[in-house]
Amino acid sequence: NLKRKHRGPQLLEALADQDGALVEEAATTGGRRLFFETYPHIAMVELFGLDRTIKYKTSWIDRNCKQEDKIDCQIAGQQQLVDHIRDHLCSNNANPLLRVNEKLDEVFAESTTDPTALKAREDKLDAVVCAYTAAWLDAKRDLVGLGKVGEGMMIMPRLREIGPPLR
Repeated sequence: NLKRKHRGPQLLEALADQDGALVEEAATTGGRRLFFETYPHIAMVELFGLDRTIKYKTSWIDRNCKQEDKIDCQIAGQQQLVDHIRDHLCSNNANPLLRVNEKLDEVFAESTTDPTALKAREDKLDAVVCAYTAAWLDAKRDLVGLGKVGEGMMIMPRLREIGPPLR
């Protein structure tokens, strides 16, 4: 029953199928493994001190940009996100520090007008933000949960006084 309702156990099972290599270093708290779902938009707003989300997602672009401007809107939004990641997560005063390696640098430097490739880059950038949120926990930084356990909760880094930290 738990597996049908929550994605965490499904993710754990899928990762375990990879010989456990991806779950060996899973975030722990109090000696327990902790799996949680986060959404990149809410994490970005908090991590980057924004008032609203960055508009780089295909779904937003499709609804809000003119047909002839869609590719340019998506490229601009993705570049804005890359700039924020570099400025906030890769700077020397970031805690934890996101270290740029060859693969991440490739994602940052990708340049395309192909809609399929733009969607793939969008997914990679989402993954960077979500992984950084998990690293936030490992760095013993405060997280906040918005919502209710069992009903749906978004987990995000806590920088502003949005709610009490999760313990």
